[in-house]
Amino acid sequence: MLYLPIGNSDLSAYNATDEFKAWIQSAASNFLKSYSRDIPSLKIWHINGSHQFPSDKRYLCTFQESDQGTPEEINIIKNTNKTFFCGEYSKDVFSDYGLTNIDWFPLGFDEESFQKLEKNKYNDNRINWLIAGKAEARK
Repeated sequence: MLYLPIGNSDLSAYNATDEFKAWIQSAASNFLKSYSRDIPSLKIWHINGSHQFPSDKRYLCTFQESDQGTPEEINIIKNTNKTFFCGEYSKDVFSDYGLTNIDWFPLGFDEESFQKLEKNKYNDNRINWLIAGKAEARK
């Protein structure tokens, strides 16, 4: 396996074995000695900024969450072999631009992942709401 980290490969938050950490470090250290532009690469990243690949066979896994694409994002996707979105909605958004080299995958949440909790935090039966989002016009 070849591994090219984006930034620091900090595994301290995970319960990884020393053997696995050494394997990851070895793969990252040997990347420039072993890579070939013929080996397919998978990048897990935002669309914007994902245009740099170490391979001519480019696959992108992204977590786009907007109702429209920018011209830059559309062009980046056009230049991948395949882009995988974390939801069908995002795939459909980019399908509307005529992109066909796209697909989607479920994140593992479905209707069984969510349920109503039969408990009240307050005794007066009030309902609490949180409306949150990124401060970007298209989200």
